[in-house]
Amino acid sequence: MDHGNETHQMLGCHPSEFIKFVIEERPKILWRHLVKEDGYIDDDDNYNKEFAEGVLLRRERFMGDDESGKQIVKEAREIYYGENTFSVESHCLRVFLIRDTRADGKPMAVEPFVSGLLLCADSRHIKHG
Repeated sequence: MDHGNETHQMLGCHPSEFIKFVIEERPKILWRHLVKEDGYIDDDDNYNKEFAEGVLLRRERFMGDDESGKQIVKEAREIYYGENTFSVESHCLRVFLIRDTRADGKPMAVEPFVSGLLLCADSRHIKHG
């Protein structure tokens, strides 16, 4: 599936044009598609179509692997992980910290970007001795 129309619609233009916007304007546009203001982000948000489309902005596969695409992905990841608070079950923390991927499909550590994390203990995964 070609996601060019979706990314074009979110950015308001092609990525090569978006990168030419004044540096102070780009975060405002990205923020609208990447930040959830009303609570925590959890796994259910991956199924919320309106919010989940923002993932396209965080992946080189969709934004392009040229310098413009890489810069937009970098800025999008910084906003997404830095401006949201994530609700993560304790047994899923390891997976969460490597849930994003590089253009080559290899896992990417998101820990340096994350500023808000709510760690939830799930009693179903606690071993009782």
